[in-house]
Amino acid sequence: MGGRCSLSPDTLRIYSRDYWPLALLKEVKGEELPLPMAVAWPESSEEVVELVKLCNEHEVPFVPYAGGSGVIGATICEKCLVIDVKRMNRVIHLSEEDSYVLVESGIMLRKLEEFLNSKGFTLRHFPQSYPEAAIGGLIATKSVGQYSTKYGGIEDLVIDLEVVAPDGGLIPL
Repeated sequence: MGGRCSLSPDTLRIYSRDYWPLALLKEVKGEELPLPMAVAWPESSEEVVELVKLCNEHEVPFVPYAGGSGVIGATICEKCLVIDVKRMNRVIHLSEEDSYVLVESGIMLRKLEEFLNSKGFTLRHFPQSYPEAAIGGLIATKSVGQYSTKYGGIEDLVIDLEVVAPDGGLIPL
């Protein structure tokens, strides 16, 4: 992955937490959080598959990371590989006729909403994390939004998924 991987202590610190209040409190108190061993930025599902298989082969734990806007500490892991999908951020296809959009997991919700608005559409999903959330993280955490309950949770807006399984398999759902 060349330059799309980092071992820099500064980068590892950034990826050592999300917005979990206990992690933020520890940070304010000057306490160190466990650091991952590396961060990788894949640009395709195939690269995620390769990374997951490599982690399994070497018994290295891994954690997916998108916007980092979670509030439950799910990104905290010691000596793991953080797989940050934010470079997988494209709108692949918009079907105006069938009213659906195909996107990559790292696309930020704000960017997706702006794109859809420019075409006369909306996702109608506005969680508190809207400015910082990525669509993959929203789906992974079964996001609901206080300004979108009329339309249901994110699971009510998803038609299809392609998921990288923990063993590195690529599964259509």
